[in-house]
Amino acid sequence: PLLETWLTRAGLSDGDDACLIHAHLLYLFKNHRMNELDFTSVSTIMSSQVFLNINHRFTTISYDDLYSNSHPEDSKDKDAQAHKASDPPPSIQIPQNEIFDLIQTQRAQLLVFLDKHKEEANE
Repeated sequence: PLLETWLTRAGLSDGDDACLIHAHLLYLFKNHRMNELDFTSVSTIMSSQVFLNINHRFTTISYDDLYSNSHPEDSKDKDAQAHKASDPPPSIQIPQNEIFDLIQTQRAQLLVFLDKHKEEANE
């Protein structure tokens, strides 16, 4: 409930904070097994996955420091300004590969749950 309250407060006004919260909501269910899934967990996993896929800029570039606060636009160096597009995306504080692994691990279990609970799947 705490993260959901923060998510409500973040709303759509701060997409970076909302992505951070959705990533952590998703991470809560990292080790859930099929017998532990219920409507709330499945809807949280699926909605967080969809939200992140739409609103977070995943990248294939590896960064040394995902928490960098450097701003090339503040630099007078034109080469530094040119690299602005390669800055790391705002951090969700969970490595991308962990998010991808979590989604892939849960995918089959979610499909089985949705197949067994067809009425809840339509909500």
